[in-house]
Amino acid sequence: MSVLNNKLTWLLAIVVLTLALVFYKSFQAMPTGYVPVAAASLNDDEKKINLTSASTSLVVEPKNEKINKNPTKESYVALTPAETGELKSWVAARGYFSKEDESVYETYSDQVLDELGKQGDMRALNVLSSRMVKMGNIPAAVHYANMNVVLGSTTALDKLTLFTFPSVYEKDEVRIRSAILETLAIAQVMSLRGDKTLANVSMHDTANSYKSSYKTDLNLTDSEQQFVEKRGQELYDTYQQIRRDKGLGDFDNEDPSPVKRFFENIFGAK
Repeated sequence: MSVLNNKLTWLLAIVVLTLALVFYKSFQAMPTGYVPVAAASLNDDEKKINLTSASTSLVVEPKNEKINKNPTKESYVALTPAETGELKSWVAARGYFSKEDESVYETYSDQVLDELGKQGDMRALNVLSSRMVKMGNIPAAVHYANMNVVLGSTTALDKLTLFTFPSVYEKDEVRIRSAILETLAIAQVMSLRGDKTLANVSMHDTANSYKSSYKTDLNLTDSEQQFVEKRGQELYDTYQQIRRDKGLGDFDNEDPSPVKRFFENIFGAK
C-alpha cells in the first residue's frame, strides 16, 4: 500500500503545488464527491466484474514504481481561476484526495464509513478500502474499491492492481501471465476513463515490477495485447452498466483542456 500511497501522493502534490502558484493563496479542500443516487452494496453486481487472479491475502509483491521526474518551476503551467477550478473538480471526481482531505474520515467507524459510502462518498470508501487492507481483509478492500470505481474513481482502479498483480509465492507461469494481463487490463480501464497519465504510470509500474520479479522484460504477444484491450473494454462496460442500473448514468471521460495542458506540461505525455 505504501507504493500506491506514494504514487498518488506524488501526483496530488504536483496538483497542489500548481494550484498554489496561481490565484489561490492556499489549496482549498476538494469537493466531497457525493452522487445523487446511493451506490449501495454491489452484491451480485460485483460478480459481474469478476476480477481474475485477485489476491485474497497480503502476499502480493509491492510494485516498485519510482517516478524519477522532478518537476521544476519551469514545469508548471499557468491556469486561470476558472481553469484551476476545473482541474480541481477533475482530480476530485477521480478520487485524488490528500491525507488532509481524509483526516476526519479516519476517525469514523467502519459502520459510519460504510453508510457514507452507500450514499456515494468516495472519500469514505477510499479510507474504508485502505483500512480493510491493513486489517488483512482483501475481499472487503476489493469490494469497496469496486464501489468507488462505479462512482468514478480512477485511483480505485489503481488500487485494484495491487490485488491482481501476481503473488510473490505464485510459481505457475500460466497463472502469473494471466494475472499480469488482468493487471494491464485494469490500467486500460483507467485510460478509457480519461486518466491516461495514471494508466501509463500503472502500466510502466507493472512492467518494472515484472522485470524485478522475473528478471526479464515484459513483452506481450499480439494476441496478449488484443486480450488486454478486449478485457479492459469488457471491464469498462461492466462498470458502466452497473452505473446505469443504479441510475448514475454513463461515465464522464472528458479530458478538459486545462487537465490536458497540465499533465502534458508535467509529464510530457499526450
